[in-house]
Amino acid sequence: MLKSVELFSGCGGLAKGLENAGFEHCAFVEFNKWACQSLRLNFPKHLVHETDIRAFDFSQFEGVDLVAGGPPCQPFSLGGLARAFEDKRDMFPQAARAVCELRPRAFVFENVKGLLRKSFREYFEYIVLRLTFPDETQGDGECWRKHSKRLASLDFRNYKGLKYRVHFKLLNAADFGVPQIRERVFIVGLRSDVSSEWIWPLATVPCAARKTISHAIGHLPPPQSAHKLPDHQFIDGARSYPGHTGSEIHKPSKTIKAGAHGVPGGENMLRFPNGTVRYMTVLEAKLIQTFPANYKISGRWGEALRQIGNAVPVKLAEGIGRKIAALLQKEDAAVFQNGAMPPSDVAYPSFDSPPPVGQLAFFEPQSLYLVNTSPVTLLGTYRKTCRDWIVSTNRYNYPVTNDEIKSCRPLLSVRRLVLRRKNDTPLYFKVSGHDIVGKKDLLKLGYKSGGRHPAGQKYILYKLSPLAVAPKYDESAATPIIGKGCSSGRTKRKANS
Repeated sequence: MLKSVELFSGCGGLAKGLENAGFEHCAFVEFNKWACQSLRLNFPKHLVHETDIRAFDFSQFEGVDLVAGGPPCQPFSLGGLARAFEDKRDMFPQAARAVCELRPRAFVFENVKGLLRKSFREYFEYIVLRLTFPDETQGDGECWRKHSKRLASLDFRNYKGLKYRVHFKLLNAADFGVPQIRERVFIVGLRSDVSSEWIWPLATVPCAARKTISHAIGHLPPPQSAHKLPDHQFIDGARSYPGHTGSEIHKPSKTIKAGAHGVPGGENMLRFPNGTVRYMTVLEAKLIQTFPANYKISGRWGEALRQIGNAVPVKLAEGIGRKIAALLQKEDAAVFQNGAMPPSDVAYPSFDSPPPVGQLAFFEPQSLYLVNTSPVTLLGTYRKTCRDWIVSTNRYNYPVTNDEIKSCRPLLSVRRLVLRRKNDTPLYFKVSGHDIVGKKDLLKLGYKSGGRHPAGQKYILYKLSPLAVAPKYDESAATPIIGKGCSSGRTKRKANS
């Protein structure tokens, strides 16, 4: 089954739609306590991570197929302050970090229509670039405009690191069977090794046949009547005034909104043919957003309506999710037809079992091997005298030249490191980053190195975090890179380190 991780999950509209589309959730990352409570009421509790995403470690969810979410929309909302990158609630940088660390085959993000405003054009182009090249993170002291300029200078065809083909489109939920006029921007990315092209789902409902509020809630008794329906309590106090006239019952609803300062009554009121108005009940708002009637939303009316107003309509999320799932399943089927197992069924080799006949001879002295799957895994060796240094400093270095760095950019995309040496216990690490350093930098870190070093010798210095459990990877898919280290004249490297 295809697996997903969701960011900024809210109360779970996108999550429910993706579940209906066939995705298995691995985690929900959400900060708001009421939204987290709603998620726990509808999904397995252990999947919910109630935390600030800026402090969240994604490494435990490596190998997912999809990253999804709705980064907070207030920075771009027409009804908010519209401060974009100046707003501390702008979480698109965290969305890009999640893609960088998880390296999914696809991602989908949703945001408000205001994201496409002319005044945000430059920053939106930056968002797209950042999602296109997620490995190219923003440098210390580098403002977003300089970062954007650097990203724009990259050649997609020749770039060797992690990259995505990014598409965006403004979709109206009413065109997909949702009884609500709700325009939202969707951003979909496909990893460059996914061969299929993205095609946006076509509208399933013509304008003349759009679903109305009465289609969604016409079967419900009036909330003032005697009934036993949960979430269908009458809320008094609705008033109509210019600009806040409610949604006519025989038309699609206006956009249900969360509101920057509480629930805006006009959008969340119902207007009947006799001119009377009343607030939507929680049950009615759920059905207009195409949640199942038995979907549970935590909190009182105002808080529940806020969560529902922030949600992606379930039916629209399901339509996009099915399109992504079909595309990825098509990719898996093509791999299977070519003689390989689908990714979810790969038979990974055991470290305790002998290698199959014909397998590459791994970890020859001075050799590195790269597994070009998600996440990129580097298979390597070490000198015996360097083992203690690697373990104590959580660093691993490999000698390179500038030309080799340029010709082997995947080395800069490594996210896991497996080190093995004859008669030694294997070492497993998560790679959290890298630096390009010289010999003096290594010596400052306590690295003891003998022998001559070619002039201008550089090293990729990986930052490591130990892994207690051996990560999975397919050694048969590994390819040698750079090969035998670096040498100059008569001086040869006897081992990489």
